[in-house]
Amino acid sequence: IESGVFWAPREGAVDVAVLVPQPALDQPMGAELLVLHECLTNEGLGGRLGLAIEEMVGRDVSFEVLPAGDTDQTVLLARAQDSVVLPLYQAMSQVLNSFRLRPPNENEVSQAAARARLRLLEQVARPNDWLRYVSRLAYRREQPDVLRRVLTRLSIPDRLNIAAALPAFAKLPLALAVVGGKPPVDSSRLVQLVADVAVPTERIERTMPAEEIETSKADANKLLGEAVEV
Repeated sequence: IESGVFWAPREGAVDVAVLVPQPALDQPMGAELLVLHECLTNEGLGGRLGLAIEEMVGRDVSFEVLPAGDTDQTVLLARAQDSVVLPLYQAMSQVLNSFRLRPPNENEVSQAAARARLRLLEQVARPNDWLRYVSRLAYRREQPDVLRRVLTRLSIPDRLNIAAALPAFAKLPLALAVVGGKPPVDSSRLVQLVADVAVPTERIERTMPAEEIETSKADANKLLGEAVEV
């Protein structure tokens, strides 16, 4: 995803969605980025993001937290007034800057690493999530032992190089999707207007060629068999 406010104006209620991408385990410093993500969200609104939103827009906006699925994003959904959209995005931007000004302390890192490890174990224990995870690794030509490496590193939080991961984490693309209402007249530099229409089925089907899908499935089945033997 890209950072920014994506707004589909229309009459009626205003629905907002905060989109927070989850780090990929197979990228450099995947364990460190996973810990920082946990410091940011902690099950959606329990981390720094929730505190920043509360300070900026108050407690009148009630969010529903959707766990990461096929999109690899944590999604916070709410119905709100269109007047809170820009303050909400401002809170999202400021919270990333807080990691540079106030890096997580040792206790924060230790607790976040424990939560991240537990959450990761819970995810791969679910057959659908495990198959999805292995399919991604197969598509990227990565070996399934990357999961074991990340879990091992999360179990020893004092060896994590959080400081080295902060620059990459500061570039995390936070997006705010809005459907309904209309943006303020002076927000044209920040808000990207989008059409409130469904994506044609043929565009979805052409996203990935059929032969690539079959190849990915075959690789995933192979890697799944190897992972079970580990």
